[in-house]
Amino acid sequence: MSLPSPHRSSRGRAVLAGLLAGIVAGSLAGAIARSPAPSPETRARVLHAAPVLAEPGAPVVLRFATACDPSGTPACELRSAELHVRADGVWRTLPGTVEAGEAAFIVPGHLVADDGFAYYAELVPERGAPLTYPPSGAAHPIAVAGTAGFARIRLPSDLSLEDVREADGLALFLPWGSGRGEAGLADAHPGEEALGPSSFAVGPDGALYVADWVNGRIQVFSGAGYRELPTPARTTLDLAVDEAGRIGLVGLGMGAKAYLLDPDGRRLGAFPVALGAPTRIAAAADGMRVGIGPGQWVPVGRPGGPALSPAEQDAGRSSSIDQAASQDLAEDRFAAAWPTARGTTGVVVALPEGIRVGIEYFVRPLPDGGALVARGLWNDAAMAVGVFRFSADGELLGLSLLPEPSTRMDARSSTVRFRPPNEVLVARDRADGIAVERFEVMP
Repeated sequence: MSLPSPHRSSRGRAVLAGLLAGIVAGSLAGAIARSPAPSPETRARVLHAAPVLAEPGAPVVLRFATACDPSGTPACELRSAELHVRADGVWRTLPGTVEAGEAAFIVPGHLVADDGFAYYAELVPERGAPLTYPPSGAAHPIAVAGTAGFARIRLPSDLSLEDVREADGLALFLPWGSGRGEAGLADAHPGEEALGPSSFAVGPDGALYVADWVNGRIQVFSGAGYRELPTPARTTLDLAVDEAGRIGLVGLGMGAKAYLLDPDGRRLGAFPVALGAPTRIAAAADGMRVGIGPGQWVPVGRPGGPALSPAEQDAGRSSSIDQAASQDLAEDRFAAAWPTARGTTGVVVALPEGIRVGIEYFVRPLPDGGALVARGLWNDAAMAVGVFRFSADGELLGLSLLPEPSTRMDARSSTVRFRPPNEVLVARDRADGIAVERFEVMP
C-alpha cells in the first residue's frame, strides 16, 4: 500500500471481517494461510480465526473461508469440507457445511475435553487441489486448551461502562502535523475516518515509540531525549520493542512484510509473512512473532538471517506469546491464562447482562505470579477497556475501567499497553491530535 491510502480494501480483509464477526467479538484480526496455488495465476488462501481456550463439554463453532488473487475464481469456491479433531488421543473426522464460500463446523461438546482438543481442516474447492489449514495438518494441528480447573468469577450486575476512570496523567501528546513531536493524519475517504499513527509501543526503559507512518518515521520519546528513525515501508504498521531495544514492525493485511531494526534503526532483516494477513507483532522470549489471527503467532526470521519458509513459519506457530493468552468464550464471557512458577493459572470471567467482550489487548504476567488482563468491553451505549488484576490463584484483586481507545490507530489491539511497574497507557483520539494517557492500576 502506498501513501496516503488509509484503508485496505482487499477482498481478503473484507471477507475476513465478516468471518470473524461471529467468532471474535470486537476483534479486527484474522488468519490467512497461503496454500499451494492451483495455477500460476491464482493464489488461494484459507482464512480462519482459531480459538485459544475452550470450555470442556461446550460445543465450539469453527469457520473457514478462502480468498484468491484474482478474486472470483473456481479455486476459491468451496465444494466440501472436513474437520479432523483429536480429543483424548483419538482423531475423528467431522463433516462441514459450505455456504457462500465459507465452511462451518461444530465441534460437539463431548470432543472438547478437560485438556482441550486439536484440529485441522481440509477444504475442497471447485477446482484445484484440496486446501489444508494449517498447512502442516496432523503434524502440527491447532491446539485449543481446556479451562478445567480455572477460577470462576462473575462481575457485579451494577457494573457501568460509562463509569470510567480519569487519567492519572498525560504520557504523550502529538498534535497533527509533520514536524518534530507531531503526528501525520492520512487523507480520509468520504464517510470514513482518517488514520493517524498506526501503533505505539513501550521500550525496555519506558520510552514510547510511535509508528508515524504518514510521515515515514518512528518517533521515540525517552528520558534521554527525542529521536526519529525511518520506517522501512510507507504503510500502516504495528510496532514492538524487545528487551534489547530491537524494533519489530509488520505491515497490516495480505502480502505484508515484517521488519527487524536494531536500536538505532538499521535494518536487520525484512521477512515476508508467508501465512497471510498479519495484524500484530510482539516481542516473545524466542524473538519477534507476528500475529496472523487469534491463537496464531508465527516467527518469520532471525536478525541477519534469511526469511523462514512457509513450512518453517507454520512449524514455529504458537497459540500465545510466552504462554499468556485470553479468549472470548461467548459474547458475555472470556477466559485468560498465564504461566506461573507452579504451572498455569487461568480464570473464566462472566460479564453482567448486556455487556459483551471486545478486543484482546494484553495478558501481562506479574512478578508475584498474578497477571494484568486488558480486554475491550462494550454494550449498546458505551465502550471501555477493562483492566483486570488477578492473583497467582486467579482471585480478582481489582478492576479498572478505562476510556475508549483510539479508533484512528490501525493496529487496534496495540492501542492499550502496559508500562512497568504499574501503568497502563491508552492511546486516545483528540480533535487536534492523539494523546497517550496513563493510568496507575497497581500500588
